[in-house]
Order: sequence, then C-alpha cells, then structure tokens
Amino acid sequence: ISQFLALPESTQSKHARANALKAALNLLLIQGENAEADRLADEGMALFRELSDKTGMAWVLVSKGWNLMGEANEAESLIAESLVLFREVVDQRGMGMALWLLSAFKQRQGGLSEAAAMLEEGTIALQAVGDDALAGQLYESLGYVYLISGDTARAIELLSQAVTLCREGGDEDGACNTLITLAWASLVQGDIERAASQLEESEAWYRQFQLPTRLVNLLSELGYVRHLQGDEDAATALFHEAMILYQQQQRTWGLIKSLEL
Repeated sequence: ISQFLALPESTQSKHARANALKAALNLLLIQGENAEADRLADEGMALFRELSDKTGMAWVLVSKGWNLMGEANEAESLIAESLVLFREVVDQRGMGMALWLLSAFKQRQGGLSEAAAMLEEGTIALQAVGDDALAGQLYESLGYVYLISGDTARAIELLSQAVTLCREGGDEDGACNTLITLAWASLVQGDIERAASQLEESEAWYRQFQLPTRLVNLLSELGYVRHLQGDEDAATALFHEAMILYQQQQRTWGLIKSLEL
C-alpha cells in the first residue's frame, strides 16, 4: 500500500487513492502508529468528501474516532457522525463497528443499560451480514457489561460465545482478548486454575506472533493469578516485564497498575 501511495498522484484515480489511504490507516491503527494513522485519516477524509462517498467518509470517521479513543469528546463525536452515515447508506458492518465503539463511552459514563442496548443492536446488524469476527468482539463487550453489572453467569455465557464467534470468523486475536475477560469472570467465581489456563492460552498466542501491545494487557493479570497460585517469583517476573513494555509504549496507566500489583 505504501508503494502505491508513493506513486505520483497523477497516475492514481482519486477513489483508488482514498481507498488505499483507508486501508493503510487501519493497518497503522493495528500497529499502534497513531500519529501517522491520524494524518492519513485526514487526507482520506478530504478525498472521500470530494468524491461524495458517504461510505468511505463513514469508515474514515470511525477509524479516526477509534484512533482518538483517549480523547473522549472528539472521538465520541466522530464515531456518532459515522453512525449517522452508516445508517444512511445501510452499511450493517459499519453500524456494528460504530455502535461497539460508542458503547465504550456509555460504559465510561456509567450508562451500562445504554451500552448493552447498543451492543445488542450491533450484534444483530453484524450477524445479518455474517461478520462473525466483529460480532464476537461485540459479544465480548456485552459479556464485560454483564460482568461488571454482577451477572457473572450470563457474562461467561456471552464471553464463551464470543470466543467461538471470533474463531469461526478467523480472529484468533479477538478470541485471545476475550479469554482475558473470561479469566476475570473465572476469578470472580473463585476458579483460579481456570483463569490461569485462559490467560496462558492468550499469552502463548501473543508471544508466538510477537504482539507486545496485546501481550502487555495480560501480563499483569497473569502475574496476579500466579500470586494467587503462590508462585511469587513468576508473579514478580511478569509484573516487571509488563512495566518494561508499558514504559516502552508510554502507557502510564498500565505502568501504575503493574506497580500497584
């Protein structure tokens, strides 16, 4: 994609360039290269507006909003704008994506019932177009809402379904992320060994494919489980590894969490 974008713009159609920018933007988001992703989003958005391509505009808006999730007001506004466009062009997958991200803001604001309603609407939209992988992500979020609402049994049911959907959709990364949430639910039920097994499965995947931004999210959790199992040396080693990765990724909140544990 970078090679294509480096060609003289006179050799590209505007629509081809806009789509290439959108694709590059999403790959950069996965790699955590936020500043470059934001720059490409702005260029892509300008082209899609010029082309009056509402679907392209909506996807750039939702991706840019995802990139800015730490800046709540701006991100929520961008994603809400994308949802309006997705509804207008009847893009079910886009609707599901936007509803998923918007539900996170409702959770932060304490609106758990609103978040659940958004996620349920989103899963219906995604399953209507057969997007099991993304539907699995929404089931994971819905399971988390039930977990923090105190309904652990329902949470485990939804989270288990999320793992299945992610894997059926070829999204092992999403399945591993869900296993981390399932491990929390297992701990709530007092099943330490099951929680350890679920976290170990995710850890193996993230280490195999060298995904440090994913791996760091579970190291502290696994360290805490090792502490509960009585293995303090393993726990300390995991906390230290997590702190190093959080420092490298400049994620202060995670560093503080690891220090506290």
